[in-house]
Amino acid sequence: MQRALARLSVGRFFPRDLAAMAEGLGRAESIRQALDRAEGVPLLLLRAAKALLPGNSPRAELARALAEDLPSRFEDGNAIATGYDGQLDGLRRLRDGAREAILEMQRELAQAWGVASLKIRHHQQFGHLVEVPAAAGEALLRAKAQEGPHAPIHRQTMANAHRFTCTALAELDRKLSSAREEAARREARVVAHLRQLCLDAAPGIAAAATALAEIDVQQAAAELAAGGGWCRPEISEGTGFRVRGARHPVVAVS
Repeated sequence: MQRALARLSVGRFFPRDLAAMAEGLGRAESIRQALDRAEGVPLLLLRAAKALLPGNSPRAELARALAEDLPSRFEDGNAIATGYDGQLDGLRRLRDGAREAILEMQRELAQAWGVASLKIRHHQQFGHLVEVPAAAGEALLRAKAQEGPHAPIHRQTMANAHRFTCTALAELDRKLSSAREEAARREARVVAHLRQLCLDAAPGIAAAATALAEIDVQQAAAELAAGGGWCRPEISEGTGFRVRGARHPVVAVS
């Protein structure tokens, strides 16, 4: 957690750093609960346990916000879980549902213009345009001018087809072209919010990380002592040195 917190503090962090923060704080809470239930806990561990639950901990918020399958970089997108931010979800649906949105618009225009064979295609220079056969295009040009968002606007005449647009298609094209950028900007704002939550709780998180390190060392020493039959020596101020049943820890396992 301390390394992740350091990267967060300088703004050079990755999705895995927020995940490490959530996981570390979650483990700290679990250890605190286990120590609260235990009896005969040494004073050293009791003191460390007090720091395991930092005030305004962002653990729950991070757990709710972060996607289960995190990307390596925030620039890759989709670091925030679906359902956490409604505005981001809407932009993602528009970004990822571009094909469905175009097909729906194509059906609407086919009905409004009476041209079942029309197709909406994307062009590098003009964006999305409606292509209709030459005969249907000539009929649309001769027809009485329509009004409303679906009214055809002629853009280009080709040998075998005509290209049109309309207000509704132009608006959809604008939304689709900007949806990716808007989704990225919105996700960046959400990530900045999560970072700030961690920074606001930084002193408590640092204390919890230190407490976890202390408990980890004590747990490892206790496990080693129990497994190897180690005991705690009695230290006196005298000059005597009395050892019974001793063995060298390295030689014993070699």
